[in-house]
Amino acid sequence: AREASEKLFATIFQASPLPICLSDTESGRQLEVNPAWSELFGYSTEEAVGRTGLELGLWERPLDRMDFLTQLRRDGSVRSFDMLARTRAGEVRHLLNAAETLQLNGKSHFLTVHQDITGRKSAEERFVKAFDANPNPMLILALPAQQITQITQMNAAWQSFSGYNAVEWEEMTQRGESFWADEEQRQKFFELVRLHGKARDFEAQLLIREQQVRTVLLGAEPIELEGQPHLIVSASDITERKQAEEALKVSEERFGKAFNACPDPMAITTVAEGRYVMVNDAWQRAHGLQADEVLGRTSQELELWVDAEERRRFYELIVSQGSVRDFETRVRNASGGVDDVLTSSDMVMLGGEWYVLSVTRNITERKRAEEALKVSEHRFATTFNACPEPMMLSRMSDGRFVTMNAVALRALGLSEKEVVGRTAEELSLWVDEQQRQSLEQQLLAQGEVRDFECRFTLKGGRLGDFLVSAEIIDLDGAPHVLLVSRDITERKRAEAALRATEEQLARTFEACPEPMLLTRADDSVIVALNEAAVKTFGYARAEAVGKTIREFAFWSSKEQLQQFNQLLRAPGVVKDFEADLLITGQRLAHFLLSAETMHLDGVPHVLCIGRDITERKRAEAALRESEERFSKVFTASPHPMTLTSFPDGKLLMVNEAWTRLHGYSVVEALSHDSAELSLWVSAEHRSAFYQQVAEHGSVRNFECVMHDKDGGAHELLLSAERVELGQQDYMISIVLDLTERRLAEAALRASEERFEQAFRLSPCPLVINSLDGRIVYVNEAVTKVTGFMFDELKGKTAFEAGLWDSPEQRAAILREFKATGSVRNREAVFRTTDGRRLQALYSSERVEFNGAPHVLSSLVDITEIKRIEGALRASQERFATAFLASPQAMMISHTATGQVVSANPCLLQLVGCAENEIVGRTMKELGWWEPEDFQQELTTRFQKESVIRAWRTTLRGANGAPRKVELAVDPIQLDDTAHLLFNLTDVTERERAEAALRASEERFSKAFHASPQALLIARTDNGQIVSTNRSFCL
Repeated sequence: AREASEKLFATIFQASPLPICLSDTESGRQLEVNPAWSELFGYSTEEAVGRTGLELGLWERPLDRMDFLTQLRRDGSVRSFDMLARTRAGEVRHLLNAAETLQLNGKSHFLTVHQDITGRKSAEERFVKAFDANPNPMLILALPAQQITQITQMNAAWQSFSGYNAVEWEEMTQRGESFWADEEQRQKFFELVRLHGKARDFEAQLLIREQQVRTVLLGAEPIELEGQPHLIVSASDITERKQAEEALKVSEERFGKAFNACPDPMAITTVAEGRYVMVNDAWQRAHGLQADEVLGRTSQELELWVDAEERRRFYELIVSQGSVRDFETRVRNASGGVDDVLTSSDMVMLGGEWYVLSVTRNITERKRAEEALKVSEHRFATTFNACPEPMMLSRMSDGRFVTMNAVALRALGLSEKEVVGRTAEELSLWVDEQQRQSLEQQLLAQGEVRDFECRFTLKGGRLGDFLVSAEIIDLDGAPHVLLVSRDITERKRAEAALRATEEQLARTFEACPEPMLLTRADDSVIVALNEAAVKTFGYARAEAVGKTIREFAFWSSKEQLQQFNQLLRAPGVVKDFEADLLITGQRLAHFLLSAETMHLDGVPHVLCIGRDITERKRAEAALRESEERFSKVFTASPHPMTLTSFPDGKLLMVNEAWTRLHGYSVVEALSHDSAELSLWVSAEHRSAFYQQVAEHGSVRNFECVMHDKDGGAHELLLSAERVELGQQDYMISIVLDLTERRLAEAALRASEERFEQAFRLSPCPLVINSLDGRIVYVNEAVTKVTGFMFDELKGKTAFEAGLWDSPEQRAAILREFKATGSVRNREAVFRTTDGRRLQALYSSERVEFNGAPHVLSSLVDITEIKRIEGALRASQERFATAFLASPQAMMISHTATGQVVSANPCLLQLVGCAENEIVGRTMKELGWWEPEDFQQELTTRFQKESVIRAWRTTLRGANGAPRKVELAVDPIQLDDTAHLLFNLTDVTERERAEAALRASEERFSKAFHASPQALLIARTDNGQIVSTNRSFCL
């Protein structure tokens, strides 16, 4: 036994992958080394044996050897002794040593095992260096950690961040102080680490020197240092970022308020595509769009820019320059019109991204004013020179004439050269100097004078009476006087004629059959209305005259009124303006209004005449509706249709069905007749067709043959109707293509032949009944399955022939057929000729047979299937009984989804859950298993093995306590679906007993071998020695 033991020891010693040496305790000389030792240190067995590690130069630090031997001799063993060793090649390796003393041949020895941890130490040193050099504040905590006070190491960045060095922090720890500003945050952080083993971007508030609170993002990762678990925590100070975010939020709120409060339209768009991100209220009002209609879309999609090329040029300027100032363009406004605008834009940074901020100013009115100014100046010059009245322009400062129009020069008999630069006194223009002075005083006091009556000296010394109007105007920055004079001598003669004319106008005004109103232009006060207006609007003259148009609310639409007034102001004339007016009885009527500005007694008035076109509009609407209905029917018709002029046959409209039939596009067909397109195969048929239409006004079902574009021939039935539209003759034609019908008839015959063959040869019993239930025809399968010959069944009902086993089943199926027109897969029992009961699936539906409606019935024999199903149900019931009654914990899950389908009481007791708490949930959702990727591990095992046996794993039930279980998993089929059957054996107690047994055996083994008494163990049956201790060997 001793030899066997020593042989076993020698074998293990030599085969060990760890370097091992056996040394003398007293001298420290090495007695034996294994190959792994020689490989590590580079010395052969011959070179090592008989020498000490000190003599070989293995100990880089000789004092470490003394400590090692002292601890060994004192304690009898050494564990995890850290040493630096130098190999024969001069390489320094970091080793962990373990040693145990033992007695061999009565002499003390020690066995040393070396573990090379050079790589691990190097990695730890690199980690420490990286840790210290990391610019982010970092801590290392010993696990288990519950607060940051359990710090084993902090880097320079953390000391700089917190304001505390390692010594100061140790003092804080002793005082029980903490970095955490919020205890609840501390608890949440360590709970997160406990659950997941790590943390990411956990926001917390930490206290640093002088009780400053800093906001940080904490991260934590588990690491192992010197073989012990630790937690490395890093912090990212985001205090300034949070403050900046808050400031940005306040700034954005202020910006948002200013943005929305701005009276000018403002918008923010993306740089790349120009999509709207924000628009203010002024922008929405300007364009008549709500924000939700705009955001995410571009101005191009919204069709806001009138000129797409201008939009492209604008965005090129933005991208190239970063800003644009006063870019003039035209955009569409809320009413659908066009506005002139100036747009200024800048690139702005919002939320870390670049956008375009645009401000738009409407310059439509300014443009109109500028245009009006140009027009006005041109009009002034034109009016001045073309005015039939004498006009004079003089400087205000000295009264000298700048110019006179041709009429004034002719009246005075002077040339422009004789006039320019001279005063009215020098020209002896005024007959009465006091009149000139009075005009000048009024002009200085009021800035203008109207219809000042005076006398001028004219050509040849003739005196003339004039009405003079004067106004101070600005020309080239200097005040001038524009004087317009009118010879009222002729006017007085004309006034008499005018009065006569006005009397004639009044008579015409009153006699007009259309409503007429005369109003003052400046305030819309009604001056007169004719009898037709009184009847139309229902107001007496006394009620209307003297009141404004607005007081009577004639206009139903303010927008129409504004548009009408705007048109009237611009040219002074409105023709045929359509408006909706309220007339007698508050009835809404449609009018055509015409108006013109005129002067009566020198006061501008507006004469308006209206025509009630309500009935005309209704007729037009009805006509449009009728045309729309015709167009929809024409277009949507599945039959080819045409509208042609008559009698020349020019195609004016064709529908889509016509283009499909003939192969011509609409463009190719229109304005051509059927002869030009060579549609008719027979010209005689075409002539006969048109002759019938001309004589009878219509044709029904005219058989003919026509070509398509490719030359193919189609048999057609042509019907046509001659109609009159707008005093013109037209013809509407509709075509029925007989080609498809002919093909369908042939296909039907072929289908019936195929049906007959399929009916006869079908392996499924088929029966054709008349609607009263009498059998008309059966196939051969009926005879094979039931034994009845066709002659026995023909003319009888199935009930009369004795096929039905149950009259109640037959009655229920008949009711269903009458209600729905068909029956699908209804279970029924039939009788065969030998009396057997035949279980079958019965189906029936209506069919056409020999041109008459019949009923087609089919039977599917399921007798054997029902027998198998019964056996299967019995088997499943036995399985369910065994499953529920089993003392073994069992459950079933769906293979594809992993969801639990069923669990027996034993398993529910094991996990401490009710059945409704686990059924329908997946393994991952239940969270029972360790490891967490249990489902993936299960799938991997099944890819290697068909079944799983003796798989030990850990299960945590509802109470969280771990239980060791042994799994056996088998694939099974339930309802034709793949499932897994789990058998769970709780081996927790067994493992504890096994561990206790192993511990007991180890204690016995140590006591056995350490005993100074010689001991041996032998078998009781044959006396064979099993083991001896060291003392026995000595």
